[in-house]
Amino acid sequence: MHRFGRGAALPASPWSPLARRSFTRKAAMGKVVQQRLRSQRDQLAGVPRPRATPRSGPSGPSPVPVSPSAPPTLFPSPVHALNLPAEPTQTPVETAEGRHPESQVSLAHNPRPMPAPESVASGGHRIEWFSDPFLLSDRIHTLLQHGGGHRLYIENLVMRHKGAANTQVFGTLIAGMAKVDSVLALKFFREMKARGLTPTPQTYTVVLMMYSKQVNAALTSSDLVKAHLADALNVWDEVKQSGLASTIHLNSILTVCSTASKFGGLQRAMEIYKEAIDNSAESKPFDVDIVTFTIMIRLLSSSRKDPTTILETDFVNSGLRPDEALVNAVLIYLNSTRITNDRRRLRAYAAAAFNLPLAPTTKATYISTPILDLLEANRDHMELSSQTLDVILRSVLKSRQPLTVLAVSDHLLAHKRANLVDEGVARTIVQAYVESGRLEDGAAFLHAIAHPLTRFTHARGRTGFTVADELWTTLAAAAVPLISPFDSKAWTKRTLDLVASSSAHPDAQPASSGPLDRVVMRTAANVALVLGHAGQLPEVKIAGARFAALWAPYLVQCFGRGKQKQVSGRGNVNFVTWMIQLAAGSLKGAIQAGEAAVREHFGRRTIPTRSRLKDKGVVVDEVEALKLAHACPDFVCVEELDEWRASGLMFSRILVKLEAKPEVASTQKEL
Repeated sequence: MHRFGRGAALPASPWSPLARRSFTRKAAMGKVVQQRLRSQRDQLAGVPRPRATPRSGPSGPSPVPVSPSAPPTLFPSPVHALNLPAEPTQTPVETAEGRHPESQVSLAHNPRPMPAPESVASGGHRIEWFSDPFLLSDRIHTLLQHGGGHRLYIENLVMRHKGAANTQVFGTLIAGMAKVDSVLALKFFREMKARGLTPTPQTYTVVLMMYSKQVNAALTSSDLVKAHLADALNVWDEVKQSGLASTIHLNSILTVCSTASKFGGLQRAMEIYKEAIDNSAESKPFDVDIVTFTIMIRLLSSSRKDPTTILETDFVNSGLRPDEALVNAVLIYLNSTRITNDRRRLRAYAAAAFNLPLAPTTKATYISTPILDLLEANRDHMELSSQTLDVILRSVLKSRQPLTVLAVSDHLLAHKRANLVDEGVARTIVQAYVESGRLEDGAAFLHAIAHPLTRFTHARGRTGFTVADELWTTLAAAAVPLISPFDSKAWTKRTLDLVASSSAHPDAQPASSGPLDRVVMRTAANVALVLGHAGQLPEVKIAGARFAALWAPYLVQCFGRGKQKQVSGRGNVNFVTWMIQLAAGSLKGAIQAGEAAVREHFGRRTIPTRSRLKDKGVVVDEVEALKLAHACPDFVCVEELDEWRASGLMFSRILVKLEAKPEVASTQKEL
């Protein structure tokens, strides 16, 4: 990298060695610049260029000639011997200013040089020029490390460097810019091809993956998706014609087609896939791999087509070994159908691949023999993940087989694989304990996985209610109606301890995840169900009513956020609506139970006012009100009952608005 222009001030002594070197360097640069300008004028005028004669003497051979389109270089390097592409003819503009010749060409495509960002930050105007492609690529990589803040300067830097901006420079630029601005990265890709440069295989891969992101971001516009898909297919054809196509490019274009499956991508993906697996083709520059089959299985699953035909024919003939991602794609499809036989097939696949105790008596009835042998032979090479385990257990639970889910849970704990139990798996297992009625065993299970759940909670940085609180209150909400009030004391006491803790306050809930947090909503609903049950003591019901009134503003805020999601179309709107309806119904029931307990206690007597209780020395603040010792009916005043009624009215209005939506009932049935 060299610095041109007027330069910095000379040292104090004008005859110092540093001053003499600086003067000599500037004089030599000016001489080279004049030679380049004279050469350009002669070339445009048609004057033949005289042949250069090598100099003799101690000075040695003549220096390396400088390209008219590249900045002057006084110190040749091996990089100058690179075979750079020819530059277009440029018309020089003669000015009296001492600028670099490359900034004097009258092309709109060649912008005025911009000063370096570091120089501007310090109040300077230093212009960067590069003759070495490696240095230019390294500079672009350094600028991209700071995000997209310097994208305008990067664009200016590349557009005004004709000689040094080669294939590797554009590859670095496109790969780095793809993480920041895919639109600008595709612009540089088109500029690269306009200059006659051939992209590298890595650049083609980055461009295809960028088109996948573009299609995913434009799914709401069918015309835009089709345009991006057509551009990606053109790039794929270009890769094949250049002879650089590989399996990675095949998987990339299949990913683009999979993203645009509803806009013609399915048909194009099937054509490309059949061409790739066609063994009768004369020339096959690439082969399919395990990722190719996984993409195709997921594509067919999303299009509601059975992907097991590909698995049982093409995959078996390919000689590849199955992995966990491939089996997971098949299991997701079998879990998404409503056919009973597919759920049996899912259990057969899962048992053969991961050796879980859930297979039917004869696996060969639901799975072909070649696939069965292939899965069992490669069982040791497939690692079961939490995501795949959750798919398996949810499918088994939908089949009304909670005992099978519990058998898998015991199998995991017996083989010391509790690390597979994450948030989703734990919810499914706890629900199986609830459906089977083994609530005490469910509490023992939560105690056994307390460490993994705590680690998961700390990794998320949660405050307020945790996943363990949600799961435990789920068991408590199912246990209290089934057992006697005496036997439910332990469940009620732990719920009251949770309500009295600081984590139960709405202000303690995580603000980063937003008010529509599943853990928060489900825990609040479960607490209201436990404390508002008809068999509870009056003090417990009053504590539940106070808890519900405290959470009323939070739920109203959730309802407003749910309406915003419905308007914007982001997120699972039906699931959010169902959560709000569940919490509103539970909290409203707790308020009604608490109000009924207070009126039953006073009977025909007059309920005291807050000032009268204060005269008696009864002052209960918001924190102490949730404790059982201060939940006595005699500590409830008329003003507090009015606050309960107002909160109950809020819940009623929310429920009336939500019950008018038919999609809520369908979502509740699915969940």
